[in-house]
Amino acid sequence: MQQELKIAGNRIGVLIGKGGETKRSIEERTESVISIDSEDGLVTIEGEDPVRVLIAASVVQAIGRGFSPENAFRLIEDEDVHHLTPSIPR
Repeated sequence: MQQELKIAGNRIGVLIGKGGETKRSIEERTESVISIDSEDGLVTIEGEDPVRVLIAASVVQAIGRGFSPENAFRLIEDEDVHHLTPSIPR
């Protein structure tokens, strides 16, 4: 499955994180691959599990709207989300 969304240019650095740490963490936690076009803010998320791709998209969207990565990661750790996808590591 593939999901695309746009985020503001000033949030791309936050999404990537220091040394790529935030992007890598989202990818690992959701078993997805994230591609970022920093020219136009287009973010592409790909993965085998549609639910995990949608969760990754929610995290990216939250960061794009101004949430800190730490707060956005709560979307992965939320118990209601785990009910849908119990195998996502915390």
